[in-house]
Amino acid sequence: FTGIDPGWATTDLAIAALACADQIECVRMSELGYFGQYSAEMAMRGRVLTEEQSNTLISALAPFAGSPITVASVVSDLEARMFAEQLASVFLKAGLSCGALQIVAVVAKPHSLVLQVRSKDDAPSYAVPLQRALERMALEAGGEISEAVPAGGLRLIVGPKPVSSPSNWATTADGR
Repeated sequence: FTGIDPGWATTDLAIAALACADQIECVRMSELGYFGQYSAEMAMRGRVLTEEQSNTLISALAPFAGSPITVASVVSDLEARMFAEQLASVFLKAGLSCGALQIVAVVAKPHSLVLQVRSKDDAPSYAVPLQRALERMALEAGGEISEAVPAGGLRLIVGPKPVSSPSNWATTADGR
């Protein structure tokens, strides 16, 4: 997409719309009235666990080795699936029992990450340590109860990547 836009609102709207695209290698927009540059390139990159984040998860979950966890991603979201695969790999390194990646359809737009248990009374002992480790990594995981989760089990659903505000992408002509 290239073009000239006479108004800020439509530029911001175009950038926000591009953030939802499946694959964009690089986007750079210049606005004549603003003399600034917008870059959606950072918004297009997929989530990637750092080594430090992986180690945080492994440390938190290693005491629960052998415990089951199911990892799922939302349907038609390649980025979510790739991030779910990274998380599943780390769970395996921590010693958890993690089967094949599930694909789930959701009616409402989910959080970026959702931890599901069968019931409040049936939550496994490692659910809270996992949620706290994710919080330390600045990854908020909402909680839900679902009968689709096996008794004593835990399911992590990876939803869409959170989209940051286009105002965070703006830089002025002098680099500020």
